Amino acid sequence: MTEIPKPLVQANQLVLAILSGSAVLFQVPEFIALAFLLTLLPVYFGPKANVIFKLARPFVMHKIPNAETEHVKLQRFNLTLAAFMLGLSLLTLFIFGHWFGYVFAGMVTIAAVTALSGFCVGCVVYFRWNQMKYRMKKKSV
Repeated sequence: MTEIPKPLVQANQLVLAILSGSAVLFQVPEFIALAFLLTLLPVYFGPKANVIFKLARPFVMHKIPNAETEHVKLQRFNLTLAAFMLGLSLLTLFIFGHWFGYVFAGMVTIAAVTALSGFCVGCVVYFRWNQMKYRMKKKSV
């Protein structure tokens, strides 16, 4: 699978926004842990291990045949960023017990809501990252 239908990606973003947003709003670290687990599985095992895709597929099946798609590499990069931020959130909350842990979860919420609105922050970061790698490679040659 090299392309993922956009409705599945949006379902993933919606679940991340709801989990991380409600974790921040109600200050429930278990929601962050659940979101972290749900993002970590597809990062390590690929889109076939994405629980949210499996649960959302029956609800968006009618939209999938003629939907736009997103590349697997981009989706994995975005999920890696989300997992990293959620991991930092969990670490901060459980080691220090400090409210600052919710800031990292809030960043995931903002990124997911922004992506649902049409602007993908992770895509910009991905583009800039690849641009920087290209420039570094070009300098070393």
